[in-house]
Parts: sequence; C-alpha cells; structure tokens
Amino acid sequence: AAKRTRFAAYAVGDDNDQFNPEAMSKSLQTLLEHSHAQDVKLAELTMQLQALSMDTESDAEVATAFDVKSPAKK
Repeated sequence: AAKRTRFAAYAVGDDNDQFNPEAMSKSLQTLLEHSHAQDVKLAELTMQLQALSMDTESDAEVATAFDVKSPAKK
C-alpha cells in the first residue's frame, strides 16, 4: 500500500514557536519525494504520448472518418 504523506509548511516550528530543523528536514524530504514521483509520472506520460504519435495508421483512420470533403458512408 502506498504511504501518503502531507506537507505542512507550518511544521517548521515546535510548540514553543522555536525553529525545528528536524521538521524542516522532514518537510524538504517530503517535497523531494513528491517531486520525484511527479518526475516519474511525467516520464511515463511522455513515453505514452510518443507511442501514440508513432501510430500513424490510427491517425489516418480518424482523419478519413472526419474528412468533410469525402461523401458520407452509409
């Protein structure tokens, strides 16, 4: 199961409103993990889009189906 973490910027202080370096470190680590996950998703989407752009046969079929110059098929 995927572990969900939440970033809370206000967590950099403790109960006495003192700077908490551990909380800052944890917040930055969470942001880095989230950034890495987004990079992975973006790379996957890029590969899928590249694969779709290589499918010229499907593109041609769609273009023919929507060609307004050709007579409608019955």
